[in-house]
Amino acid sequence: MQTDVPVIVWFHGGGWVLGNVVNYDPICTQLAAEVGAVVVSVDYRLAPESPSPTGVHDAVDATTWIAAQSDVLRADAHRLAVCGDSAGGHLAAVVAQVVHARGADWIRHQALIYPATDLTMQSPSIDEHANAPILTKASILAFRELYAGGQDLTDPLVSPLFGELSGLPPALIQTADLDPIRDDGVRYAAALRSAGVQVRHTNYLRVPHGFASFPGASAAGPQQRWELVSELRRHLTGALA
Repeated sequence: MQTDVPVIVWFHGGGWVLGNVVNYDPICTQLAAEVGAVVVSVDYRLAPESPSPTGVHDAVDATTWIAAQSDVLRADAHRLAVCGDSAGGHLAAVVAQVVHARGADWIRHQALIYPATDLTMQSPSIDEHANAPILTKASILAFRELYAGGQDLTDPLVSPLFGELSGLPPALIQTADLDPIRDDGVRYAAALRSAGVQVRHTNYLRVPHGFASFPGASAAGPQQRWELVSELRRHLTGALA
């Protein structure tokens, strides 16, 4: 059995309140098959029973444990990517920051799909697409209250946009043009570039938040999946999709 394959750690979306690993089994299965990697999907604790920073601690602890489990996983767990969508993209971004701050270098890539990066809600797209399908401004406010109500929203564990970004691993950031948190991803990509981090940012037109979970529902779906697979393969294996 091959033991030198890389590892992808996946964090699911759902506003830190909803979602589970079962919902995301299709994309994790595709990544395992097409990237040629072991994919570990993390079942972190959810708000409101477990508000911030519990999910972040779970995500960091899980990733740190996975990095030490090459023998168990029969993989090269020090050749690892963190990935996720929406709230999961937020967790992946925070994990990359925390792990780097601890001096570890085994995260080789971060793939962030329409990530929530600024819970102060300063992104212009929140008002531009306040009544968008799938995700609205009202639902963002509700999720934020359940997850981080009463907390310092500029804390990098809550809003990774305000974290220390220099030296972080290369990133793929995918945003949806009709998404109220589109500009969270746009602004995070710009901030990473300003900090000297290699970034590929693609904004997919005419699609809402969540479109990546329904790859057959829009013309952009297959392209989004191809780009995600291609970037993960390139950074984890050196191969092109």
